[in-house]
Amino acid sequence: MGLLMSIIGGAIIGFIASVLMHEKSGFIKNVLLGVVGSAVGKFLFSLVGVYATGLAGIIVSIIGACLLIWIVNKFSNNNNSRNNGNNQNNWGNS
Repeated sequence: MGLLMSIIGGAIIGFIASVLMHEKSGFIKNVLLGVVGSAVGKFLFSLVGVYATGLAGIIVSIIGACLLIWIVNKFSNNNNSRNNGNNQNNWGNS
């Protein structure tokens, strides 16, 4: 029962985070983002002495999932621009 609740909770948290970050993702990716993002958020907040439960725990989990989406997008955007052979920058210089 606990595993099922983790999957459902992860899917909901991942979905909310993907909507907030304007990320299109499917069910599996939402579950992974929610579960891993929840662990990341709770770990990072515990480093500063915040141990959230209930609604605050859900908010911390969503923040962690958003942070995870941002990190993944940062690395995948850098890799895509390097591998395309497109060396133009975004400063308006052509």
